[in-house]
Amino acid sequence: MHINESQSGRTMIEMLAVLTLIGVVFSSIMMVVGSMYDKYKSSVILLQIRDLRKAINNRYSALGVYTGINAKLLIDEKLAPAQMVNGQKLIHAYQGEVTFGVGNTGGKNHSYKITFPSLPYKNCVELATINWEVDNTATLASITINKTQFSWPVNTIGSDGINSGAGATSLPITLGKASNACQSNNNNEIIWEFQ
Repeated sequence: MHINESQSGRTMIEMLAVLTLIGVVFSSIMMVVGSMYDKYKSSVILLQIRDLRKAINNRYSALGVYTGINAKLLIDEKLAPAQMVNGQKLIHAYQGEVTFGVGNTGGKNHSYKITFPSLPYKNCVELATINWEVDNTATLASITINKTQFSWPVNTIGSDGINSGAGATSLPITLGKASNACQSNNNNEIIWEFQ
């Protein structure tokens, strides 16, 4: 009888160790899956922005100005990516409502803005540091992250030979600048302005 009690005690300890090990493995798997899901959503957002740029630029080719760009217009003209359409709104991969505006870069109505709100910190940093000049659609004029605007530096060379236009808020955005501009929550907003 004394032998059975020690065996059942040892079995209980072994069972707890196995359950702990299973818990550690499960939480590790969940972290990897979560990270992969975030990367997937970032790539979806990247494709959504590229599709929107292409649609807006095709429209611009016909009209010559960006006047009147909004979600309803893109939906009505069947230019919006189908997976983003939610009634009369466009919704991005993190369920934020995508909005548009006309900018003044290059002259009135010759640039447009795409706003993606409700972005998690990690995705905000990743999207801010992407090279947006890799395709032949409209040129990136500026990026605004949570009200901090980054634009191309004005090439002002002083008498000392130093470019005085390249400041702390110039494009391209470095990882450090993006990390500082993005907030450590899920409510980041990025506005891309293209011309």
